[in-house]
Amino acid sequence: MKQTVLITGGTGLVGNHLSKLLLQKGHQVKLLGRNEGRFNNLPLYKWDIDAGFIDPKAFEGVDTIVHLAGAGIADKRWTDAYKSQIYNSRILSTRLLAKTLSGLPHSVKNFVSTSATGWYGLNTPEATTEELPAAPTFLGTVCRDWEAETYPIQQSGIRTTILRVGVVFAKESGFIPEVAKPVKLGIGAALASGKQLTSWIHIDDLCQLYAKAITDPTMQGIYNAVTPHPETNQQLTTLIAQQLNKPLILPPVPKWVLKILFGEVADMLAANQWISAQKIQQTGFTFEYPKASDAIGSLLHHTK
Repeated sequence: MKQTVLITGGTGLVGNHLSKLLLQKGHQVKLLGRNEGRFNNLPLYKWDIDAGFIDPKAFEGVDTIVHLAGAGIADKRWTDAYKSQIYNSRILSTRLLAKTLSGLPHSVKNFVSTSATGWYGLNTPEATTEELPAAPTFLGTVCRDWEAETYPIQQSGIRTTILRVGVVFAKESGFIPEVAKPVKLGIGAALASGKQLTSWIHIDDLCQLYAKAITDPTMQGIYNAVTPHPETNQQLTTLIAQQLNKPLILPPVPKWVLKILFGEVADMLAANQWISAQKIQQTGFTFEYPKASDAIGSLLHHTK
């Protein structure tokens, strides 16, 4: 079934990739953003979270909303002001969508929202599943409150799916290019002990997951959006260095140095997370890049 999909945060990394995939699959795509007009030749409708405004034309003919909006977790140092921005950009935007849908005639049947593996905290049990309660950390609280804002949408009868997204591997931004920068200069190194596990997902697999959540009527509730094969920070850094034909000669960067460089974000960089992908695999989803060697190879093979 071809659908009309409205994407919030559609001008960002995941939104860009997802828009292209949905168009390839024959869906129509509309975007919600801070401005109106067109973006990548797609209609862009304005919303203002602080003012509590969404252009009602954005919802015309829409079957599914994919909610990606939110300030970047690791884009800046976590000052009190930026932590408020991280929190409010997620909680208030979801609340605004729920409130607008409740007061507007619409055709929305599906709501696909985003959360994060930050829900589980800084040191998870082995193969952590979706049932684990939210951790009492900043990101745990953000994710808990973010997901709670979808309840009114679920209760209105709209099929609601939430993807708890792990570390996204992409060429343009995030983990891969940030680790690759010092590696290219010959000063690459693992972080903290290097032994901590990272639960990750390739951008292409993540977008296929969103596409499945849009069209698969059996998907409902919460799913971890991570590969079945987490890797240690040391192994990921080594794989990146191998792809770039660079040696890794420096010891891991100690946690106290990370604290000086990144402040509170250092705790997230050193987090040890082994998140289970079993539930999403049970839906029949097949990962194109289940292993880090293939994922990193696909993203860096043009940059040697």
